[in-house]
Amino acid sequence: MKKILSLIVAASVTLSLSGCVFDKYFGIDETELESVISAPTVVSHVNKKYDIALITDSEGISDSNTLTVWKSIVSYGDTNAKTYKYYTAENIETDAEKAVIQAIENKAKIIVLPGAEYKRTVMSVQGDYPEISFILVNTYPDEKLKENVHCITYKEEQAGYIAGYLAVAEGYTMLGVIGSSDDDANKLYTNGFITGADAAGEAFHVKELTIKYSFLPQDSTDSDHTQTPDISAKADNAKSIADRLYKRGIQAIFVTDSEIAEQVNKSAKDAGAKIICGGAVYDKYDSSLTSVCFDNIEAVDRIIKTCFDESLQWTAESGGKNVRLGAEDNCITVLTQEDEWNFTYVDIELTTQLSDDLASGKIKLSASPEKQPITKKAVYSYYEP
Repeated sequence: MKKILSLIVAASVTLSLSGCVFDKYFGIDETELESVISAPTVVSHVNKKYDIALITDSEGISDSNTLTVWKSIVSYGDTNAKTYKYYTAENIETDAEKAVIQAIENKAKIIVLPGAEYKRTVMSVQGDYPEISFILVNTYPDEKLKENVHCITYKEEQAGYIAGYLAVAEGYTMLGVIGSSDDDANKLYTNGFITGADAAGEAFHVKELTIKYSFLPQDSTDSDHTQTPDISAKADNAKSIADRLYKRGIQAIFVTDSEIAEQVNKSAKDAGAKIICGGAVYDKYDSSLTSVCFDNIEAVDRIIKTCFDESLQWTAESGGKNVRLGAEDNCITVLTQEDEWNFTYVDIELTTQLSDDLASGKIKLSASPEKQPITKKAVYSYYEP
């Protein structure tokens, strides 16, 4: 865990120096960073070949979710003598496909796209480039995938379970959940959180346990929710809900999306309350007890190693699939370093126990987003946004 986080910090510091020197579709690979910093011009990529490509949005690799995917690509490339590069699409709706084409022209064999906003891009290009292998991270399209596409998703219910259990173990009995949408992932987060909180309520003989959960409205009317969202409006909406929940006596809120975590943290700080972060929220917040994160580094590395041979050829049985990774794959991590772990009464060892029990199957959770938890201690209800 410490190794992962140190890589993130180091990369963030280094790459922030070069954030203004690449154009709309060209990214900067690590072998060129030194020359870019010393010369304020865009590096020429003529006649260069890059085996593995990452497509990013306008923020490049500055956010923790994309950065962890990038670090996995870098690690794999350096270990296996493969070249790599990331390509920035200023506007995902209009530019992501152009970035993919640029990567293919630079001889990429594997193209990684980290998020639901790239589903439409993959569905558009998968049939045109059957020789290219596409990896979608933390999302899965509703339409049928071609054999050259592989999807990585995570067991959100496990992350939610750990967060809920830890919150009650700390002594909180009035809890909230704010999901960034009402999609399957956020429903699984919520179901897991309720189940974990209920289990801890029994284990610690809690008399009353209340949970209020809320999902933010979708920004898109599309069935696959790929339209670019109004992130600012979503964050403001999340803060408004958090303000109301804290005023109703909620002591800690589980927030599942990095786009809204900052605003919910502000609300918690004003209320003297707490948050627990989920998903890809590696960022540190004043009011955060911890983050229960998906380990993109482990996941992407695992998929590349599993699905490709030394020539980066896609194995026949690997394509057209969605793989859900969880504790049994070492892909769920609780942040426990000194400045990230802010529990008073919970022992860090409890996180290991919970992860081990989930990995072994001792704790069994439903993977159905529509199956609401049956509880013995927790009384839960939906809170209208």
